Amino acid sequence: MSNNTKERSEQIFNTAASVLEAAGGCVWFDSLMTTPDARWQELQKMYTAIVEQTGCVRETAKRNIAKALRRARYGEMVRRGGPRPGPHPGRPPREIKQVS
Repeated sequence: MSNNTKERSEQIFNTAASVLEAAGGCVWFDSLMTTPDARWQELQKMYTAIVEQTGCVRETAKRNIAKALRRARYGEMVRRGGPRPGPHPGRPPREIKQVS
């Protein structure tokens, strides 16, 4: 289990989002599709900037850049789970059979 708190995770994500915006945003990044080397180099620069600013590891920087790109392209993602409505949410209770 990681030692990062929710606040720390949000800080790392906000840093990733600001690094992406400073670089030119997702529209600029998507325009780099024609040159894969340029796209890779820009990703490396963004990862390095996040690691330097937050002190996180490279894998965390990569995950947060990917998340920032998804949010910039598609908006807030739908979250699954949570409480279910109703008096007895979930699986119905099991009936116990009487043995005679």
